[in-house]
Amino acid sequence: MKTVNLRANASFKAGAWASLEALIVPKLVAGATSAANQVFAISQELVHVRTGELKSSGSVSVTWSGTKVTGAIKYTAGHAAYNEFGTGRRGAASEWAGPYEYKQSWPGMTAIPFLRPALDQGRSLVLDAFKNSL
Repeated sequence: MKTVNLRANASFKAGAWASLEALIVPKLVAGATSAANQVFAISQELVHVRTGELKSSGSVSVTWSGTKVTGAIKYTAGHAAYNEFGTGRRGAASEWAGPYEYKQSWPGMTAIPFLRPALDQGRSLVLDAFKNSL
């Protein structure tokens, strides 16, 4: 059996990294923005609407910090987490129970999740968004 050894070296001229970063970072931010907006749109279809407060509290933000791009979908209504994870005994027994302590002394409400299912449904869209942006 023959063994093949490969060695790769990379070197950049002064300023070359900045040029490469200037080319790639906007594409990564564009991919994250597209992905976050697509998942947000799915969550807007799934979110439980009674008064519209929860749905209208949703937003998307994308940030670049040094070496990491982050897309965030936020729902700021006070009851957003209660809908997502449920409360009381019903919440604890729910398929979508979160990693929280549930008060067992009252029935509570079953989870009506919208963010986690949106990400599950949009997972392939997220990957496609980054592929398309690069």
